[in-house]
Amino acid sequence: MKINSKNMITTFCLTFAIFMTFCVFGFVIQPNTKTVFGEGNEVVAISATYDGVIIRGQKLNSENLSVEVTLEDETKERLNSLSGVNIYRGEQVIDETYSFNEAGTITLTIKLKTNESIMSTFDVVVVNKYIISFDSHGGSGTMADEEYVAVEPYMLPQCEFTAPQGKQFAGWAIGDVQNTNIKLYGDIVEISKNTTIYAIWKDIPQQTTYSIEFIANGGSGTMQTIENAMSEFVLPQCTFKAPAGKVFMAYQIEGMEGFFSVGNIINVTNNLKIYAIWEPDCIRREFVLKDPNKQIADAILEAQNNNRALIIEMEGYVVEFDKAAVQSMTNTTNVVLVFEVQEEGFSENISGTQKVITIYLDGTSFSQGVAQISIPLQEQIPRNKVAKVFSIKNDGEIENITVLEQNDECVIFETTHFSTFVLAYQAKSSQGLTAWAIVLIILASLLVVWISGFAIYWFGIQQKTWRDLKHIFKKQ
Repeated sequence: MKINSKNMITTFCLTFAIFMTFCVFGFVIQPNTKTVFGEGNEVVAISATYDGVIIRGQKLNSENLSVEVTLEDETKERLNSLSGVNIYRGEQVIDETYSFNEAGTITLTIKLKTNESIMSTFDVVVVNKYIISFDSHGGSGTMADEEYVAVEPYMLPQCEFTAPQGKQFAGWAIGDVQNTNIKLYGDIVEISKNTTIYAIWKDIPQQTTYSIEFIANGGSGTMQTIENAMSEFVLPQCTFKAPAGKVFMAYQIEGMEGFFSVGNIINVTNNLKIYAIWEPDCIRREFVLKDPNKQIADAILEAQNNNRALIIEMEGYVVEFDKAAVQSMTNTTNVVLVFEVQEEGFSENISGTQKVITIYLDGTSFSQGVAQISIPLQEQIPRNKVAKVFSIKNDGEIENITVLEQNDECVIFETTHFSTFVLAYQAKSSQGLTAWAIVLIILASLLVVWISGFAIYWFGIQQKTWRDLKHIFKKQ
């Protein structure tokens, strides 16, 4: 028999290939085979986590499942494919055909295919999905249905329906148009099934109007009465003319407490009378007399900006600058008012001195206008005395200052410049005769002249005697 060498070689090659294939597959699928990541590096543990939720009735999404294995050398590797693992719910394999048909947290087991003793568990959350629809309930327009996945409570949206004529949106009725538990936009509600939410409407309330009358309260002019004021009213600019020496401060409203400024919004629930409130046309500031340095720069600037007079009070002492004086002050950034009071140990040679008061502005001065100064008194001026004020100039010259007013509480005078002032009590000067006394003296003088003239005529010229005069009176 002749043997074909080519057939023998072909047969040998096929036989060898079949043998090698059997050996390889036999090694791979034999029991207790270990999974190796590199030579001598076996898998010793496995873990898994599921990101997100599963909608009831749907399947497990492999893209949301993260699987990690731990190797003998304690390094970790993430599996990019699930082909090497099995997933179980109890004894049931979770494959691409399995659907989750009940909501809740479900524990699953993941096992390595080549060695199912290497396993771990992980949880998936299965939630319901509902359709939420909106009913205009007599309104118009549409609102699209929403798919609500019940992971968190549902927040009610704004109403996009158009209200019926004469109505306005009142809220939402959940599940039943007769539901009296009306909810509002932004409220949180529980949804546990496909639900219709109904728009609820209410009548637009009739708007009541009121009258508002403005009272000048000492000012002059008029402000128009508001006849149809609504529930909210914005206070307007005051157009009354202020009384002399005063400016508008605020409004006062009959039946309400406090003061109200221009632009304030007030709630109107009845007819109102609004009074203009006036204040002195000046800026008033109080300082402590014990501190000799009085910072008044801000007060001066405020008075200048508002074209107001400026009143400085210091424990009873009052300095009032008129508008002209305030406006004439310059370089007022760092102005200090120096105010010193001496009540004993006087060196000034003025009898009856009670106080020596030094006042000046450090940093500025006033070149126009006047400053009126009020000095408080601790006790009454003696009856036989009168208060006098003197100004001590730099060269020592003493100038008598006219006192505008003196009473039991204070002495008031004014000046065009600051210096050292002396308050003294001095005896009242002798008073001249009154007008009536002068008239009586004139009449008496006339009578004396007449009598003297008659005596010269009767006794001298006529050579008559007293007896002749008596005889004449007896005849009469």
